[in-house]
Amino acid sequence: VRKVQGFEFSGVGVVLHAVEHFSYHVGQVAFWVKQLTEADLGFYDHHDLTQIND
Repeated sequence: VRKVQGFEFSGVGVVLHAVEHFSYHVGQVAFWVKQLTEADLGFYDHHDLTQIND
């Protein structure tokens, strides 16, 4: 058990916390790139988002 930002986590919990934190910042960067360039980043260009899955 390790303390991270005042919370106790297992080793796996620490890794999950770090990945979650990093992914949040990736989303922030993507948001600002989209805003500043006024461009679609095309994350889902190769998917038909209207298709219903079985």
